[in-house]
Amino acid sequence: MVKYKKKIHPTQYSLKGKSNEGIKEFKNLIDDNNWVNERVFYGAFNEDNLL
Repeated sequence: MVKYKKKIHPTQYSLKGKSNEGIKEFKNLIDDNNWVNERVFYGAFNEDNLL
């Protein structure tokens, strides 16, 4: 299994219709390395490149 360690940026997601509180919480979660490392993320790859 290839582990992908790329920082996720909130602008990669649609924020339309989301509350300011929800956006703030989302940003806090993705900046929390412990929270992120406790999860499994799946993605589409071409060789070692995330699509």
